[in-house]
Amino acid sequence: MKYYTMTVLLTVSFALFLFQAGCRKADQPPEAPKRTGSHQAAEKAAEKLFNERCLMCHHDSATMKKISQTDEIIKTIRNPKRGMPKFAEEEISDAEAEALAKYIFFRILTGALNKK
Repeated sequence: MKYYTMTVLLTVSFALFLFQAGCRKADQPPEAPKRTGSHQAAEKAAEKLFNERCLMCHHDSATMKKISQTDEIIKTIRNPKRGMPKFAEEEISDAEAEALAKYIFFRILTGALNKK
C-alpha cells in the first residue's frame, strides 16, 4: 500500500511540475528572430509597408493589443474586421504580409527586436 501511495504522489507531483513549467514558458515574451542582413532588409520593407498602409489607422498599437501571434495579423490583413480595408494578394503579397505581420508583432506589439 505504501508503494502505491508513493507512486501516485510522485506521478501527481511530476504532472504538476510539468504543468507549471509549461505555464512559465507561456508567460515569457516571444523570442525575436535572429537578425541578419536579409532580415534587416525585410524589416525595412515591412516598416515602409506599415507606414504606407497601416500607420494612418494604427498610429497607436491599442487596437492590436489582443493579437497573440503573427498568423492572426495575416488573417486580419486578408479578412479584416469592420472598418479596415481588405488587402488582397495583388496589393500585398503573401511574403509581404508575412514580413508585415512579423514586423507588427515583434517590433510594435512586443518590442522584442532591438531598436534602430
